[in-house]
Amino acid sequence: MKKEISTDWKPVQLSGSDFIPFVNITKNYGRAEFVVCSQYKRNKLVKMFFYPAQQENVENYYFWEGVGRDGFSIGSFDGLDNPKIWLFSYCKEHKCQSFRMYVPNGSNFLYFDVLSSISINFTKKRWGLK
Repeated sequence: MKKEISTDWKPVQLSGSDFIPFVNITKNYGRAEFVVCSQYKRNKLVKMFFYPAQQENVENYYFWEGVGRDGFSIGSFDGLDNPKIWLFSYCKEHKCQSFRMYVPNGSNFLYFDVLSSISINFTKKRWGLK
């Protein structure tokens, strides 16, 4: 049973360094996923949207908008496996490429970080002041 994206979700803007909590596996929906849409302008990443998929009690989707970045990477911390990326498609809403990714076993947070490039990493715990 798959849970699809809802239009009732509230937008949450991400800053330069944010954690997105989620439940890794549930009985009803299985492994959690995220749908990621990325918009480019003049070969630079300027907007990203993160939609939780196959997750219970979701109320928000997340987005980032900023000055264009050249680099983009996806990985994990804390000895976790890398996320499984699959199902590339065209997003009609944002007019860009989108993809789905399964979260790694044991992960609890998606860590979004913007420095000179953008990185998406999965981690077991949150750190820092937040």
